[in-house]
Amino acid sequence: MGAGTLHAALDAIVTLDGLQALLQALHRRGFRIVGPTVRDQAIVYDDIDSIGDLPRGWTDDQDGGHYRLTQRGDEALFGYAVGPESWKRFLHPPLLRLWRAERDADTTSVVPDSPSAERLAFLGVRACELHAITIQDRVFLDGQYRDPHYHARREGAFIVAVNCGKAGGTCFCVSMNSGPKVEQGFDLALTELIGESQHAFLIEAGSDTGRAVLDEVPHRAATQDEIKAAKAVIDRTAVSMGREMRSDDVRELLLRNLEHPRWDDVASRCLSCANCTMVCPTCFCTTVEDTTDLTGDHAERWRRWDSCFTMDFSYIHGGSVRPSARSRYRQWMTHKLATWIDQFGTSGCVGCGRCITWCPVGIDITEEVRAIRASPVITEGIEDLLREHPFVRGLDENVVVLIAGCAKNVMFQANEYIFREGSAADHFYLIRHGTVALEMFVPGRGPFTFLTVKSGEILGADWLIPPYRSSFDARAVELTRAIAFDGKCLREKCELDHHVGYEMMKRFIPPLVGRLQMARLQCLEIHDDGKLQR
Repeated sequence: MGAGTLHAALDAIVTLDGLQALLQALHRRGFRIVGPTVRDQAIVYDDIDSIGDLPRGWTDDQDGGHYRLTQRGDEALFGYAVGPESWKRFLHPPLLRLWRAERDADTTSVVPDSPSAERLAFLGVRACELHAITIQDRVFLDGQYRDPHYHARREGAFIVAVNCGKAGGTCFCVSMNSGPKVEQGFDLALTELIGESQHAFLIEAGSDTGRAVLDEVPHRAATQDEIKAAKAVIDRTAVSMGREMRSDDVRELLLRNLEHPRWDDVASRCLSCANCTMVCPTCFCTTVEDTTDLTGDHAERWRRWDSCFTMDFSYIHGGSVRPSARSRYRQWMTHKLATWIDQFGTSGCVGCGRCITWCPVGIDITEEVRAIRASPVITEGIEDLLREHPFVRGLDENVVVLIAGCAKNVMFQANEYIFREGSAADHFYLIRHGTVALEMFVPGRGPFTFLTVKSGEILGADWLIPPYRSSFDARAVELTRAIAFDGKCLREKCELDHHVGYEMMKRFIPPLVGRLQMARLQCLEIHDDGKLQR
C-alpha cells in the first residue's frame, strides 16, 4: 500500500525490501545508522549501510563466562539476544575530549569542545536497552546539571526498537520488568516474523517522527493473524528467560545483609577486572585525565569510562576507600540493585545479563542474590544492639526507639577506611567491637595516627557542625563492628524534639573534651623544630 495511506495505523507489515527502504529513508534524513553486525566473532553495534550488514542467520549462545556465535538455520536478521556492547557507547562515549588549552607567548586560551551535532539512528534496540537508555537519561539529564554532550546525542537520536524473538542464556529482563516487549521510548518498533512463506516485520510507530518516516516506506496493514503471530513471538521469549531474580524486595534484602558471608565468597572469585561495569548499559562512572605536549604549550582534558572495581576509583590521599574486592563488589551490587533506587528512583539493572556472560569467572548476579536470600544473616534488632552500648546508658526508652530509626548495623574489614578527611560527614558511629585509628596526613611523612577509638566509644562528631565535612581519616585497624547513625536523620529528630538533642549533647561533650585534653598533651611532645615525637 502506498506511502501515507496508513498514516494512523497502529500495526503494519514491511518486507525485507521495506526494511531496506527504511534504512534509505533514514539516510536521506541525514542519520548515521548504527545497528548489529558480526565482527570479531561477536555481534556488535557499528555502521549499517544496508540490511546485508545485519547478522543474517546468526544467533548467540550465552552462559556465565561464555559467549559463542552459532548458525540459526534460518535467515533471521535479529535472531540473537544482546552482545558485549550497548548503546551507551554512542550516547556516553568511553573516551571524550572536554576541552583543549593553548598557550601563545603570554596568552593562554581554553576552548571547550562543542557537543556532537551528528544525528544517530539506532537499529535493533531491545526493550531492556531502551530501559537502560531511560535510566541514563535520569543520570545525565535530570536534576540541576545536564551533560551537554549526552544531551546533544540523545536529543536527536532516532530509535528503531526490536521486540525480542529469542532470550539469551543469561537474560532476566522479565524479572526486572524491562522486557522482552518494548513499551515506550521508540520511534519505530519491529517484530520479526519468519514462516515457511514469509519473512517480514510487524512495525509500530511510537512517535510523530516515526510515523513520518514510516510514511516513506512501502507497507501494508497487518492482519489479525500477523498481529497474533507477533504477540506469540514475544510471549514465547518471555517464558524462556535464561535466568530469573525476584526483584520486588531486593533493595531491602541487600541492605539488611551487608555483613553476609556471601560477600567474602564472591570476593574470592572476583578478579576486579571491571568487565561487568564496562559491558553494563547503565553504569556511568568516569574519570578525567589531563595531557600536555612536551613544549607545555598545548594541553587537553579527556573524560573516560572508569569503574568502581578499580583501586584508583575510590583513592583519596593515603589510600583507597574500598581496598578489598569484597568491598568493591558489594558496592557495585548494592548500588546497582538497592541504593540506585534511592538515588534515581529506579533499579540500575535491566536484566540484560551482560555482566554474567562477560565475567571471566562467570559470577552471576542472580545467583548472588539467590544465595543471600536463601540464608539471610540473622542479626539482633538495632534497638537491642543500642541498649548494649555505653552511649545509651540511662537514656529514656522512648528516645532509644526514636533514634534507632536513624541507625543501622555495619561492619568494616581490617584496613578499610570508614571515612576520609574532607569527605561528607553524614554519619557517626558507636563502636561495638574492634579498633579504629584516627589519622592525619603529614607532608613528608604520610599518615599519622593521633588517636585510636575502641569498643564502647564514639567515632565522628563532624556531623554536628556545618559544613559537615570529616576532619581526619578513620581506618579500621581490625575487623570492626559498629552502629552507624545517619547524621541528617538524627539532626532532624533533635530539631523536632530538643530533649533528644540535649541527651545527644550530654553524651558527645564528655568524650570530645577528653580528646581535646589528649590533643593538648600531644602538643607538648612537639620538639622546638616542629617534629612530632613518637
